[in-house]
Amino acid sequence: MANPSLKRGIIIILVPHELSLAELGRMAKDPLVQEMRNTPNACGTSVESEVASYQLLNIKYEANLRQIENEIKYKEQGGPMLDYTCYIEDKIWGVSVTRGGVYPPSQNYRKEPKEFLIKKLKDLRKDAQNLETPCFGQILHVLVETEDIKSEFESAYGNLTEEEKKDYKDIIVIISLVLPVQGEMSNKIFHERSQKKSKKKSKEEPSTLLAT
Repeated sequence: MANPSLKRGIIIILVPHELSLAELGRMAKDPLVQEMRNTPNACGTSVESEVASYQLLNIKYEANLRQIENEIKYKEQGGPMLDYTCYIEDKIWGVSVTRGGVYPPSQNYRKEPKEFLIKKLKDLRKDAQNLETPCFGQILHVLVETEDIKSEFESAYGNLTEEEKKDYKDIIVIISLVLPVQGEMSNKIFHERSQKKSKKKSKEEPSTLLAT
């Protein structure tokens, strides 16, 4: 069966635990995945999120990596940056990966999911306008750890006005639920980074929305 096509301006729920561990294991050995994992990240802490995103898009949509973060060329420096570009159905897509959630996970959002989502969509649109080589479209890939947070982001997208949806019509929002039962993938994406950040925070400092 052919993999589904991507259509711009919609939201897709892509749940990794529906994919087989054998497929993820195969992807982990892919030279492109290893290159992405071993190349220093411009932001320094989100490599595993980008790796997971590419693995999922490769399995679901047969995405092929085109450029990793440090290879992407911009007209002007200092603005928002894509995490990677890839080919899907022979078209170039720019991908921005973010983690939606809070640490510790038991606490509530300090920022509204809609506010968070609009900021990411604005940044992604700026990315697109600043690229030396334009992309066919952009993908905002949101990785979340719980059903509740997934539902929050679904609702946030649903609550966008028609005007806002029109503004971001070239962007696909993909939400992936990465459950703790997936072990290593979930830990590397969410908890290892969170624990490092939490060491720098005092007990009184509030938790924040994870975002990169």
